[in-house]
Amino acid sequence: MKKLLFLIILFLSSLVVRAQFGNLKDVLKQEEKGVDTTTESTNNPKEDVLFDFTILEESLKDGFCCIKQDFQLEDTITGKHYNYGDAQKRFGGETSFLVLFDNGFILSEKILYPWEYDRNYPDYKNKQYKPVINKTSFLKVGQKGWKSDGLFEPKEEGSFANGLKYAKMEQTIAVGLKRATGYGKKEVWIVWLLLSEGEDGSESICEFLTQKTELTIEKDNKSYKMERPDTKKTVLGGIVVEPMVGGIGTINVALVGVVSQYDDEYKMALVVQHETGAGSGTLIPDDSY
Repeated sequence: MKKLLFLIILFLSSLVVRAQFGNLKDVLKQEEKGVDTTTESTNNPKEDVLFDFTILEESLKDGFCCIKQDFQLEDTITGKHYNYGDAQKRFGGETSFLVLFDNGFILSEKILYPWEYDRNYPDYKNKQYKPVINKTSFLKVGQKGWKSDGLFEPKEEGSFANGLKYAKMEQTIAVGLKRATGYGKKEVWIVWLLLSEGEDGSESICEFLTQKTELTIEKDNKSYKMERPDTKKTVLGGIVVEPMVGGIGTINVALVGVVSQYDDEYKMALVVQHETGAGSGTLIPDDSY
């Protein structure tokens, strides 16, 4: 188990985002009510297109990836592990996204507790069986096929809106994104995470779809409805970031929110930090807003 823990920490440490992340200093005053998720026209100057699809995506791809969690049932009396059917190597599993954030991770609760979303698990719940993660696979943008380097079993330490969790693993050394500061009207980028699945998983591809928009952030609103992008590929989720160019080929990015599918809609859970209060390295759970 120690070897598996070392391998997963080693993999996650490689996900440290190469851009220089940080909190933005400018605090924007609230000017409007509501949310504008209108995508900007693609008829942008050449420099803007380069900024859109090269600098931003390159800076984010190692901190925002696809993750798959498989689990088995363990008989607490005999210690034997069970799959669902003889042809399966798991009882069940879920696929979603993972965001490196503030010395930890933001992820859907279905990745922390995939059995709670499995239609077959209720038949065995509250008996002598307990669910255990038996395989974790990652798929980064630009990588072909899922890679499994160990088990990912972080501990939940906080929550945001829409069923999103903040979690940490022991000895996590990756830093990741920092939260944005301030409320009001912001120029932001929505970075959607898309998945194309091959039958055996070897040709699976994870990629970004990037949209520039304006968003008005309100202090008392924790959740914002977002329009699903027009694509036939699987949309796992998205992040909303506030960028600032820090030099040639360098961009500072702060996390405004995380988008997930919730109640059959895509919604952004706000992670913006209060203008006063806890420092940038301190998590403010959802119920503190």
